Amino acid sequence: MHASLVTRRAVRVEIEGAELELALDRGVISAGARSIALCELEAELKHGDAAGLIAFARASIDAHGLWLSTTTKAARGHRLAAGEAGPRSAKAERPALDKRQDGEELFRAVLRSCLDHVLANASALAEGHVDDDVVHQLRVGIRRLRTASRELGAWKGALGAGWEAPMVQVFRELGDYRNRRTVAGTMGKRLLAAGSPAPALGLSTKTAVSDPVRSVRSASFQHALLDLLAFLMAPARPFAFHPAGDASGDDGRRTIAARLDKLHARLKRDAHRFEHLAEGERHRARKRLKRLRYLSELVASLYRRVRFRSFVEHLEPAQDELGHYMDLVVAARMAGDSVAAGDARAWFNVGWLKAQSPRAIERCRKALARVASARPYWRDEAHRH
Repeated sequence: MHASLVTRRAVRVEIEGAELELALDRGVISAGARSIALCELEAELKHGDAAGLIAFARASIDAHGLWLSTTTKAARGHRLAAGEAGPRSAKAERPALDKRQDGEELFRAVLRSCLDHVLANASALAEGHVDDDVVHQLRVGIRRLRTASRELGAWKGALGAGWEAPMVQVFRELGDYRNRRTVAGTMGKRLLAAGSPAPALGLSTKTAVSDPVRSVRSASFQHALLDLLAFLMAPARPFAFHPAGDASGDDGRRTIAARLDKLHARLKRDAHRFEHLAEGERHRARKRLKRLRYLSELVASLYRRVRFRSFVEHLEPAQDELGHYMDLVVAARMAGDSVAAGDARAWFNVGWLKAQSPRAIERCRKALARVASARPYWRDEAHRH
């Protein structure tokens, strides 16, 4: 059980023709002997255009350093009662799509699902509790957002491109944090077991240390979230199901099938020549594999479950193998930085890590070959009419 002792001060304001209720809540949430302080500002649109709510949020970010949060008081209380140290990570949920929806409706539903995933994990990080799985899930969420925009971009209408650069920046900063924590830790253990005289890995001291909390609280990232929210909150064409067999719904599936076909064809080519690719091209193959997986998961509800599962069961193992290979690449770079900094003992790490690459590359090739030979679940659905 948990309890809240909160003082609320509320006021109504008008901004850009919209009436908002602003409520400042301050107090304490407690569960037994444990307690956490609460200080949050809720903004609720009472009347008018949602643009006024977005404008208020932007002004609050710029003037006071506020950030968006979807974490409720109840969720904080339940977490406290359970004795959890910090917020849990949130995994992605597949959007519920309908074959009779047209492209714009499909895109909005997919984008909303992606944004919910990002907001949940960004909210958890912004509270100040850094958790490796939360960092991982936020990176996955950003990748899913970018996949939706890239692969279904023909239907994004008035959604501009300004949100993407801040997302990419945070994605990279979180990747740097992950490399320092996860890759360095995992590979360091393997090096220790292999007999390394200096198994600890670290990035160059010239590289600035990334702070996940600062990253997600940054004004640029928060404005990017608002850009996406503004698009989803803006008036759209009235939703209307199309009759079975109507060209609108079929065109949507054909467009999606074309994107899936292109990604699958590129992966077939990657599988056939993976061992001959340069390091950067292997990294791009990994990104294409991720896009194929995320796009497949985002549109899964449009297709037959059995065929979908039969195809995607090959994607995760392949992604794991390519991820392991890239971790070896990153770890070798870390070891090279140590050598460049004057630690001759790190030559053992450089040699051992590079010696693991041939086997890792062969495993990647085999995993990609299984993806390449998998039956595309989307073709019969897209052309059966």
